[in-house]
Amino acid sequence: MGVSKDSLSSLPDELLFVIISLLPFKQAVRTAFLSKRWRFIPLMGLTNLEFKESNFVNPSNQSFIVLHTQREAFLDFVLNWIRRIDRPHYLSCHNINSGLTKFTFTFARPWDHLVKIQRSSLIFHTAGKFNFVEISFSDPNWDEDDFENYYPPTPVQFPCIRGGKAFRNVQSLRLSSCTIPNISPHCAEFPELKSVSLEWIIVEMGLLSKLTSKSPVLQNITMRRCTIYDQIEIASQSVKSLTMQKCCSIDPRTSPVLIINTPELKFLNYSGVLVSFCFKSISLELEVSLDFGLQKQFDVAERYADTLWGSLNEFTLVKTLTVCSYVLQVLPHAEEAGEYMYSGAIQQYMRDLVRLEHLTLKASLVEEEFYGITFFLKSCPNLQVLTIHLNLNTPTIVFPDYEDEPPFDYDEHPFLVDNPNLPVYSCLELRLKQVVVEGFKGREGELHVLKYLLKYSRVLESVHINIPGETGANGRIGEEDDYIEKAKSLFKFEKASPDVQILISSTPAA
Repeated sequence: MGVSKDSLSSLPDELLFVIISLLPFKQAVRTAFLSKRWRFIPLMGLTNLEFKESNFVNPSNQSFIVLHTQREAFLDFVLNWIRRIDRPHYLSCHNINSGLTKFTFTFARPWDHLVKIQRSSLIFHTAGKFNFVEISFSDPNWDEDDFENYYPPTPVQFPCIRGGKAFRNVQSLRLSSCTIPNISPHCAEFPELKSVSLEWIIVEMGLLSKLTSKSPVLQNITMRRCTIYDQIEIASQSVKSLTMQKCCSIDPRTSPVLIINTPELKFLNYSGVLVSFCFKSISLELEVSLDFGLQKQFDVAERYADTLWGSLNEFTLVKTLTVCSYVLQVLPHAEEAGEYMYSGAIQQYMRDLVRLEHLTLKASLVEEEFYGITFFLKSCPNLQVLTIHLNLNTPTIVFPDYEDEPPFDYDEHPFLVDNPNLPVYSCLELRLKQVVVEGFKGREGELHVLKYLLKYSRVLESVHINIPGETGANGRIGEEDDYIEKAKSLFKFEKASPDVQILISSTPAA
């Protein structure tokens, strides 16, 4: 008995719906070619739409004409599908709107197809019906670590979306090399939006203000590889987390200003070029991480140190703070640093970090960082935990200004000179209980710092030394045993606290 070539079409819609719902989007799409009846069936079972150029275009060994044709065909395919989804009558008949979860659209080289993309507002309009939206026009071949030869790409402009309900369902929005939707200011565009991620865009002054003003429940903002104009402001009563990764300035000669008015902010994680912070309101539970490792220059005349000094005044109420080597090297060059470091009184220019309990240093413990470290020991009277993450893979940049003209004489530094006339910081006498060192190798600077901390920390309870596991081409390099022996030398150092424990552990090699 012969079997019909189109026997699946005899199945009821309810069963076809179950079958389609179990298929990944790419396989579900292929069912549209089984028969005319199946042409619209895939829409019934899909909750995720993933339109990825990489699934349709093969860039290897292809001519420009072939790639252009493939990308045009991909866009036509996407638009045909979206036109079906955007039919209100069809959606309501099959109850499709009720289960739309994730919409993904990635297209790496849009500039040769801008006319078709920008005319196709259906892509953006349809995305707003989903809970999780990702639209990316960035090229995976872009080098996010190349800042010297970098100029920000022109992002694809979001077409104007009309209607206040256009993005009513979106809870998570990720845009890469693409602007924020331009919707009427009279509408509440993102009533359910909780998380937004912006990548490879230029962040102009009013961009984030427009977003936060129309997102009443927004909690998380992430910006990665963005270019910042002179000044941006983030004002929100709901945002709890702000992450900025590898951000640079539109003008490398200036330091952008970040104005933050977010009383519920709990986490601030910034990495990029040097910026100035200005808090209009601040949470007492705020945890801050600052990494200015992308700042490759430092000139005393340009007053980078004074900018850093002013920003640090904004964090006097935080309880947890992480700083990088740039902060430790540059901060002592500030105009007020000398008087502050060697005076008994607190200067009007700098308030102590009176609530800081946990300080993390991402450093190499070279001499150029020593004065920055003692600056924090002086300005954190309630410090209880000091964590040191040693830079193992990225060498610390020592700036020429430091090499040519250090801010203070090394011969006077307490890490290097045992001078009983130098003051002992109050956190060491009264508060510091735990020191953690990640990546210990027993280099000279590491031993100097730990020797000082052990000698003057009167209430210290524990010192945790974590040694990195390393492997070479033929297995273990063999230096780990040497690191352990150097760590054991800490037992011989003078200790102010009779109860301190020194704990040594090793991280398995990757």
